[in-house]
Amino acid sequence: MMANPEIKQVQLNDDYCPVTMLYVGELKTLQQLRAELAVVLEDELNKAKEDSAAFSKEFHKLIPQNDGETDVMHSYRCLMSQDFSSDVLAAREKLFDANRRFQNTKERIRAYTVMPDDIASKVHVGDVACLRFMDGKNHLFGRPDYKRHTDFTDSSFVSRDWLKEFDSKKACYVQAIEVRPEFRRQGIATKLMREFEDAAKKDYDFAYAYVKDHNMQDLLIKLNYENVGSVIRELGYSLYAGVLK
Repeated sequence: MMANPEIKQVQLNDDYCPVTMLYVGELKTLQQLRAELAVVLEDELNKAKEDSAAFSKEFHKLIPQNDGETDVMHSYRCLMSQDFSSDVLAAREKLFDANRRFQNTKERIRAYTVMPDDIASKVHVGDVACLRFMDGKNHLFGRPDYKRHTDFTDSSFVSRDWLKEFDSKKACYVQAIEVRPEFRRQGIATKLMREFEDAAKKDYDFAYAYVKDHNMQDLLIKLNYENVGSVIRELGYSLYAGVLK
């Protein structure tokens, strides 16, 4: 456990655009870090999968299967059950938590491995935790998916009022925030976000981030960031924004 993690700051151009990074630990390339984390994340994925299977059996035992009912129908009936007894609710929550961990770990593995080695060898991160941010105006208004929605016909993107406010003020974009698995649940991500906000207040009016990971969503909500819409509906990303000034 890290009682008081030292947060360092560095300016980078390693992913072909100016990025400011706050980090804890040593500075390493993404290629080095993902090689170190490959075994850890694979073990974490297997543990979440095993927990999901075990908790699913435990949950289903609390709601007996009817005669002639298939396993699929029984599973569906369990998930849709209106039984709100403490045992059922506790078992359901354990199952859902294991499933969330499984999906989040799959996303983390995908995020680490999707980048080709030649680029990952140039992108730097903190080996304990890091938060990368950059000027947000150029990022959002340069996105192809934003240009497809400039007529505002798809309300699933972001609200008109928010875009008008965004267009008139300076914003920065949280490109990534990551904490190594064994250092999570120690408040490091919260400290990084608060340090980032203090640094960003000097130059920006508000910040935003594209989020798919449930843990990151929970963190932003805790820090009073608002969900202002989905970015690309089929990919499931949401856009969170927070006022800095």
